[in-house]
Amino acid sequence: MNTVQLAKNVQAAMEQIINTKLTNNQARAIINSIFNTIGDTIASGEKVSITGFGDFTKAERIARKGCNPQTGEEMMIPAFYVAKFKAAKALKEKVK
Repeated sequence: MNTVQLAKNVQAAMEQIINTKLTNNQARAIINSIFNTIGDTIASGEKVSITGFGDFTKAERIARKGCNPQTGEEMMIPAFYVAKFKAAKALKEKVK
């Protein structure tokens, strides 16, 4: 599923829930707002928990030695942050 398909699902859900028809741009704005809020929150170091879906967190990858695949030269890969997701039990069960 991509953003366009997700927007269509949001449009259909809003029409059923509150009898309001959203435009494609409005549905995309809602989706982008949700994703931006999740991204901004985990970037600040806070955890985002969505009941029944999962938890988004920020984690640090430690610095380590690596190898340049083109030259074979050893190099240091600096520490950096990544986004992590842990699926909730309900989501795990649904996927099974």
